[in-house]
Amino acid sequence: MNSGYDIFGTAYGVMFRNDLHAPGSVDDLFLQRMCLLEEESVDALYAAPPVISPAITTHELYPFAQQFVGENDRQTLQNLLSFTREMAQNCVTDLEEMEFGGTEKQILLRGTDWCTDISRLGAVLCQCVGIPARILHLVNRSKAYHGHAAVEVFYEGKYGVADFLYGWLFYDQTPLSAWELKNNHDAIRQIIDPSHWEYYPELYDGIALNDYDPMDPENRYPVTHINDYYRQMMSRNTDDGRWALGEDRQ
Repeated sequence: MNSGYDIFGTAYGVMFRNDLHAPGSVDDLFLQRMCLLEEESVDALYAAPPVISPAITTHELYPFAQQFVGENDRQTLQNLLSFTREMAQNCVTDLEEMEFGGTEKQILLRGTDWCTDISRLGAVLCQCVGIPARILHLVNRSKAYHGHAAVEVFYEGKYGVADFLYGWLFYDQTPLSAWELKNNHDAIRQIIDPSHWEYYPELYDGIALNDYDPMDPENRYPVTHINDYYRQMMSRNTDDGRWALGEDRQ
């Protein structure tokens, strides 16, 4: 099974190695260990739901998460997504002042609109309410810097995508998995805001997955700030889809 920094190509591998989360942090380990979802791996990656650690009841966000429990898992997810969407919309922070990483409680307390941090928070809140969840990495391999993070949750007997940054739950009669969305962009457009139609479906060009056990005692959660690579990258026009810092020449 293909895994690691370079599964979406060399240029994205350079970008991931320069991620603004700390080396060795749980967020960096996600990038080191993410597994590519493709024809050869789809059966294995969808064979079983993620396992929730029995110790999740001792997670520091477990009591907080219980307020979102609804009449069924779908309603619970909608409640969680509404919460994180509002968090992201209300997060107005200068890039130089932003913090990245940290524990899920630290992310919750400071607020964030950074997709990787809010996805990790969302995955843990799901586990705290008994819904298995794993981290979802998305990349449009035909364009530079076009990546995103979301979550795959397991409910109603199958996987479905939940985007905790935008508050979208992908569902049509049953949950819609990342693999299904990759092969059916119309299903994506039925859920998302029209202002995202141009770029969001194409993010499902490249998909990778990570299981996450927030109760693993080996997890590391340092807090970081923007690094020089991201400072340079975000000061440039990256909408043209070209690599601006020579990533494709390394």
